[in-house]
Amino acid sequence: MKKKVNVGKGLFLLAVFCIMFLGSCMKPEAASRMKKLKVGRTYTTRLTGNEKHKVKFTYTKRIDFDAGVLNLYVDGKLVKRIRRYAFTWEVNLCRVSPKRTLLYLRDCSNNDYNEYMKLLEYKDGRFIELGDLVGLTRNESYEQTDKLLSGWARGHLRKVGANKVVVRWMDTGMATGIFYVDIPYKISGDEVSRMGESYVLKATSWIKTKWTANRSIAAYTSVGGNKKSFSVHKGEKVTGLKMIKKNGTFYFQIRNSKGKKGWFKDSNYTIGQYFKEAVFAG
Repeated sequence: MKKKVNVGKGLFLLAVFCIMFLGSCMKPEAASRMKKLKVGRTYTTRLTGNEKHKVKFTYTKRIDFDAGVLNLYVDGKLVKRIRRYAFTWEVNLCRVSPKRTLLYLRDCSNNDYNEYMKLLEYKDGRFIELGDLVGLTRNESYEQTDKLLSGWARGHLRKVGANKVVVRWMDTGMATGIFYVDIPYKISGDEVSRMGESYVLKATSWIKTKWTANRSIAAYTSVGGNKKSFSVHKGEKVTGLKMIKKNGTFYFQIRNSKGKKGWFKDSNYTIGQYFKEAVFAG
């Protein structure tokens, strides 16, 4: 005797599974927290609390030696004007909590360089500066060494989370050439702070973290330590894992083909002598 199959129940369970699966795949958590604004277009959002506001920005482009002007409007009213020598501006809405949306501003000039990268918050009818991400991250002179990245570094907003934003920074090391790291910033009340001490190296379409040694170097078990973990020989391939800065010097963590990890110091030397894949900024 053949067993009767409950087709209706099977289809119901399949439908539930599909809804749950597609829902988990399509959950736009990170994307919904970050909205890049277009020039002149009006966006409706909650800035603080439950009240919705209409937000818009415009800018006058830099011409010759005249500074460009960025204008920020809320509900049709001009509430902030920034005059800088910038070619373009990047403006993002950052929903860091259900009732709190910040404004991320980044200028852009020659060779994608940016001097202004700040988080603003709308309070009492005006935008106030909540955090200066450049000031928290980058040295602004050759004499300054206490910040993480060099004065050359460029960055752009990568993602937004709960009370957090992440900026992908591009900097250059003497040994590795250009490298990318994602740096998170914590938002706690009216304070913004950089999170973490070491950061994972990110590969891109033109910057790799698989490196071929152009010379022999030693990798150590700890940052700035004297205990050797392993030696890298000329022609050997390694994987770049992390970077950290200690006493004004970059250190990079690498892994060899045997899975051993170690740190080496990014010293001054002739460019291109450590790794074949190193790409240096002009």
